[in-house]
Amino acid sequence: MAVFIGWLSLRKGFYNVDAKPSILIANGKIRREELRKNRINLPFLLSLLRLQGYANLSAVEYAILEPNGNLSVLPKSQNRPVQPKDLQINTEYEGLALPLIIDGEIQYNNLKYAKLSTDWLYQEIKKAGAPNPETIFLAELKSTGELYIDHKQKEKIMVPNIF
Repeated sequence: MAVFIGWLSLRKGFYNVDAKPSILIANGKIRREELRKNRINLPFLLSLLRLQGYANLSAVEYAILEPNGNLSVLPKSQNRPVQPKDLQINTEYEGLALPLIIDGEIQYNNLKYAKLSTDWLYQEIKKAGAPNPETIFLAELKSTGELYIDHKQKEKIMVPNIF
């Protein structure tokens, strides 16, 4: 939706710099009139909340539809995530993971960037129980040096219907 709004805003006369945010959820209650004004149905609102990391409406204090089409979510205070600094815990650097295999294809430039060899990669693949790179959907190297491997699935994974 944000991309669509962005595209529309490029069209002459569409974007209003004085546009106001719309509060869709206030004090944990859905404001149906605001949903109607913004032409948003409940399943779409729920999907926007999930995109922000909120699977349960009961955790949301405010949800604000911004003029650019994004949804800002303010959780209820008891549902805010605890931060390491809240517990006075020092953390290690956690940089970007480096994909080494994507959909069965070795990313040779990334191997070279990480100063690793294909022999090393094949050894790690075998340790993970994969016969070859073609059976791996994603293998990425974390900044800690640990290799995460997601094998290709042969059978479908069953999931519930959600709205």
